[in-house]
Amino acid sequence: ILTSLGIIFGVASVIAMLAIGKGAQLEILSQIRLLGANNVIVTPVIEQTEGLVSEADEEAGPEEKNPYSPGLTMADALSIAAVVPGVEAVSPETVVETIAIQSGYRRSTKLVGVSEVYFEGSDFRLQSGKYFTDQHFELSAPVCIIGAAVVTRFFPNENPIGKRLKVGRL
Repeated sequence: ILTSLGIIFGVASVIAMLAIGKGAQLEILSQIRLLGANNVIVTPVIEQTEGLVSEADEEAGPEEKNPYSPGLTMADALSIAAVVPGVEAVSPETVVETIAIQSGYRRSTKLVGVSEVYFEGSDFRLQSGKYFTDQHFELSAPVCIIGAAVVTRFFPNENPIGKRLKVGRL
């Protein structure tokens, strides 16, 4: 009886572990599908400095932080598209920590600059409005696509399309 119970529990535990592994695998694959299974993100390595703080460093105060990438340029993005085989589209992206202001409300936020190609390779769907167009880029039009958190904070009782939102330093 003990041998039979050992075999039953052993087989049951192996089956349970395989089922858990398969479920985890399916969950991970669904997460990857959301990002796009064929998307590759290239980011620059930003050199960081370490060491002891000297008296001169303390007196100088905090340095102005450069919000732009020191490593990759638009020329790099165009080179990737031209040189790497199998690349269908390249969408440069820059992220800036900033402040958004509208109707007396102020909030820290991330401003993400992308091209119109960005939305072709992602699963983002707009609730309302439209995506960027070539004309927006040619005219350097002051347009943006905002998320639900920005709508809730700055435009709780109105349609945000066509409204102004100040972004950046005062």
